[in-house]
Amino acid sequence: MFFAVLDWLGKSGLLYLYLYIMNKKIIAIVIIFFHSFFSLGQDTRLPYQMKIVPLPMLQGMVVELCRVPDTSVMPLTGTGCFIFHNDNLYLVTAAHVARYMDSKSFIFGRGDSGHTVKVLIQDIDSTNKIKWVHHSLADISILKVNARGEMRNSIMTIAFNSNMFERRLVVPDPGVELTLLGFPLGLGINASNGKSSTYFSAFSKRTYASSGLFSHPRGDNNEMSSFFSLQDPITQGYSGGPVFDISIYSALDGVATGNGLKCYGFAHGTLSDNTGGKIGVVTPSYFLFDLIY
Repeated sequence: MFFAVLDWLGKSGLLYLYLYIMNKKIIAIVIIFFHSFFSLGQDTRLPYQMKIVPLPMLQGMVVELCRVPDTSVMPLTGTGCFIFHNDNLYLVTAAHVARYMDSKSFIFGRGDSGHTVKVLIQDIDSTNKIKWVHHSLADISILKVNARGEMRNSIMTIAFNSNMFERRLVVPDPGVELTLLGFPLGLGINASNGKSSTYFSAFSKRTYASSGLFSHPRGDNNEMSSFFSLQDPITQGYSGGPVFDISIYSALDGVATGNGLKCYGFAHGTLSDNTGGKIGVVTPSYFLFDLIY
C-alpha cells in the first residue's frame, strides 16, 4: 500500500493531492484553486516545497511576448516567465526574443476563468522604461519589474520562485522526462495583429535531454555559448520558454519520475542541417543567476 499527500495553502491558493495505491491501482484526488494572471492581487507564488505541481498550473504561469512590426502583419513572438528573487521581480526570456520587445510590445497571460489578458510591456515598469539586461554569453535576458500596487501583486500570483531553477551548470539525467512550456508559432492566444483571443492556452512538450553540456555558436549572433540538447526540435515561439522536470507519479509503482519541480534551462532554438536533421538546444538556467540579484 502506498499513500502520499501533497498540500499547499496560500492566501488565495489551495492545492491538495491525495494518492492511494493499492494492489497496483491508483486513485488520485486533486483539488485545485488559485488566482492567476492579473487576478485579485494576492501573493500566491508557488512555494518551493511543492515538489510535484500539476501541469495545468505551470501552463498558467508562463506568458507570451509579442511585438507587431510596423511593416508586417506577422507578429514577433516568444515565451517568458516571471521570477521572484530576493524580493525582486524579473521577466525572463531568451535574448534573441528580448531584443525585439520594446514599448510597443505586449505581454499575454492567463486571466481569471482562463481568458487571455493583454498588457503593454512598459506597464510592468512604473517608470515606463524598457531596460532589458542581456547576458554577455548566453541567450538569456531579464527585465526588472518595477510595477507597484495591484499590478505587482497580480504578477506575483504567477511568479516562479528562483529556488525552482537549477543554479549549477549541469544537465538533467537523460532518463528524466522534461516538459517545455510556451507558445509555438504564437499559438495559444491568437496574437495576430496584437489581438488576443478569448481563451489562453499555453502549450507543453514532453521530451528528454539527449546530451551533456557542449559549446556551439548561438543561432542569433554566432557567439559561442553553452547548451544541452533535447531529443526533439523546438518550434519557433517556444524560444525563452522554461524547460522543467515537473516530476509526475507513476501509476504503476507510485514513484516520482524525476527529482521534484526544477527548471534546467530556457529554450534557445533548433539546430539543423541539409539532411533534415534537427536538434533542440537549451540555455542552462545556471546563467540566469549571473543577471538577477
